[in-house]
Amino acid sequence: DKTSAYWLLDEPDDEVKEGWKSEAGGTISEAVLAERVRLAKEGGGLNCNLTVLRDTRVRLMTSDSERTALHHLLTQYTGTTFRVGKSLYENWYYVLGLGIACALVAALLTVTFFTCCVRIALMVFIVLLFATLIVVDYILFFQAHMVTGNTGRGILHAIEEETGVRLPEDLSNKLEVQTEVEKMIKVYEYSAYGVAVFILILVCVVFAMRKNFNMMIALFKEAARTIRHMPSMLLCPVFLLTSIIAVAYMTMYIYLASSTMDPSSLTKMMTAWNEHVPSALHLDNHGNMEDFQQAYAWALVFSLVWFYFFHVAIFTLVTALCVSHWYFYRNDQAQCGGTGWRTDTTYGWYPGRPVALAVFRVVRYHLGTAVMGSFVMTLVTMPRIILEYINSQSQGDANPVMKGIIWASRCCLWCLQKCVQFLTEYAYVYCAVTGSPFWPSATKSFHLIAKYPVQVALDKMMSRVLGFLACVTIPLAMGISAFLVIKGEKAVCAVAIVPLAYITTRLVVGVYDICVTTLFVCVMRDAEEFGGKYMADSLQQVCGLQVSVEDSLEMRSSRAGDT
Repeated sequence: DKTSAYWLLDEPDDEVKEGWKSEAGGTISEAVLAERVRLAKEGGGLNCNLTVLRDTRVRLMTSDSERTALHHLLTQYTGTTFRVGKSLYENWYYVLGLGIACALVAALLTVTFFTCCVRIALMVFIVLLFATLIVVDYILFFQAHMVTGNTGRGILHAIEEETGVRLPEDLSNKLEVQTEVEKMIKVYEYSAYGVAVFILILVCVVFAMRKNFNMMIALFKEAARTIRHMPSMLLCPVFLLTSIIAVAYMTMYIYLASSTMDPSSLTKMMTAWNEHVPSALHLDNHGNMEDFQQAYAWALVFSLVWFYFFHVAIFTLVTALCVSHWYFYRNDQAQCGGTGWRTDTTYGWYPGRPVALAVFRVVRYHLGTAVMGSFVMTLVTMPRIILEYINSQSQGDANPVMKGIIWASRCCLWCLQKCVQFLTEYAYVYCAVTGSPFWPSATKSFHLIAKYPVQVALDKMMSRVLGFLACVTIPLAMGISAFLVIKGEKAVCAVAIVPLAYITTRLVVGVYDICVTTLFVCVMRDAEEFGGKYMADSLQQVCGLQVSVEDSLEMRSSRAGDT
């Protein structure tokens, strides 16, 4: 077979021999192999000046029956994956700088700017709301033949003349008569009167909610103040996010390891399982093993969801403990340890002390609350996951009635989860403020929400507005910046930067949201039980409380400092 035309520099090892045996479909005889080994030992190429290397690599190829969709996916996109990884590695400083550092600075600036302009933002929101309702009511009156529409056309024409922008045709078509049917005209007329009454009621509600608006503005400013005093709170969610990623990786690793066992390992596992469980749970065949693997997969999903909500509970408790301790003890010189770098005057200060003390208190006193709350959230979340799994498995065979039932069930389960999640968050905060267990804290939180529903709704609404503005504008700005500063694979880096910027921004906004909620609970508890003596001056004015000089903790601390 002309083997003597080639030679090896070293004696062939087992890998080379196995490669020789696989040649020509495995028909190489032992005599040919022995001759090759003899020629290699003699070193027939010692006097040659040209080095020739024979390829002895053995590639393991899958058969056509084993080429699954996963194998096709991996082999098809491996080159793209390596190219993307190389681009990210070469521009890692831009990815981390824009996705984390710049996004963090931009989020802090957005929170600060929003706090300074929250009154203006609220007024703009109210004006836009009333302007939209008035326009809708005017169109309804026009369709009811009660106004001519000349005023609306004049306003549209003036806008086009002043701005030079051509308004959409659909907007002009709204001022055209849509129907001459008497019944529809009556419907438009009644609708127009109903919207007009609603606008009048809304005007009265806005005037009646002036105190709530002032309270919300004061809470937002005070929340920004707590972040300035305790910036280490922004690092806590980063560590928790890293922990969540690690747990998710371990869960996926365990699932893949159990799902891809070879037959011998599967047999050993079944034997070990049967030795340690009752006979009713024995695995006698591979059919039972498949059922066991499915149940094991669902157990892993349940565990992963529980771990996620457990991390959310730890984050909420740690942040709420930092804020509540700062609120009640920032001016107490004997117990101000862990209240931030501006108010902590005790011995042994170090960066991150508020978060470290809060984590210690959570682990020592409130770990059961976190476990119970996360378990409740897991119980109300798993039905949604199971429903989505059933829907995905029966999507092709579902009839319209079944689809309607699934959509209705989705809506009900979503509402249930959001309500429980909202109440659970307040229970965590109330537990951090008062030290009560989970269920008493949940009961008291429900009473607090029922007592101040308007204030709770306003705080959450403006927090959502801030979250929407920040989580949309900052990632987009970082993605656009990537196209301006990065050379090479700009799109690949931008795709990696935008999710990182979103996660960073969402963490900052989440900390701010918990600060606002905790301050609200602290203020209400302070006003009801202590007469507001721990409040800042702005909050005392908003609540209409007059605290005497003797009871004012700030005055007492200032006197102690003077002496």
